[in-house]
Amino acid sequence: MSDHVSLWIAKILGAGAGAFFSLIFMRKMTQAQMTRVFAFGLVVGTFFGAPTLLWIEKKIGIEAGTGLEREIIGALLAGILAYPAFGTVVRLLRGATSTRDISGD
Repeated sequence: MSDHVSLWIAKILGAGAGAFFSLIFMRKMTQAQMTRVFAFGLVVGTFFGAPTLLWIEKKIGIEAGTGLEREIIGALLAGILAYPAFGTVVRLLRGATSTRDISGD
């Protein structure tokens, strides 16, 4: 198996595990909502795993794993944090827009 295929498999497995773990903490969701949360975590974990791991390593001051382990760990962390981070951003934006006077008076 080529290195690129192994890399993508590691990313997808890590992101899938992270997205699954994020569902554990969310209760009372419909199947459609759970599917959206899982898909969102899978996509974000796959594509933003490496930058997420670098950011966390810089904040904590440690180095996590080598090679494919790093990809799995980064994708897992990004998959777990994706939906809660998205929810926080949405709440902040809603709060920012709801305090503005849009009527023009």
